[in-house]
Amino acid sequence: MRNRVYLGEINHKGASYPGEQAAIVTVEIFEAVQQRLTANLNGSRNKRAASGALLCGLLYDDRGNRMTPSTVNKGALRNRYYVSAVLAQERTKEAGSVKRAAAADVDAAIVAALRARFGSYLGGPQLIETH
Repeated sequence: MRNRVYLGEINHKGASYPGEQAAIVTVEIFEAVQQRLTANLNGSRNKRAASGALLCGLLYDDRGNRMTPSTVNKGALRNRYYVSAVLAQERTKEAGSVKRAAAADVDAAIVAALRARFGSYLGGPQLIETH
């Protein structure tokens, strides 16, 4: 929905030019869609930051089901997990082989892999933090 072809334009080397095809949406509608897409993107970032789950919206089980952050409180302890979304929908037979995983373990493994691969590009390991 971000393609300017909808406005009757063509894109070339990062710039848009009037095209020969007719626009299929008005400029006002196109801009409204751009604002909504940006707001949705920012909402996902805010949700990820608020949940403390590094991989919120990015992790899937081996059957392609989204893994969503979940917490379990046991007394004063709060344990975070990534849980296959189909479990919450009571479709347990559709879940992959890993139905839930401890978020601390998954996040730590991802951060360790990123540090090992890109640590020198990021200015060292201190720039990536886990919760």
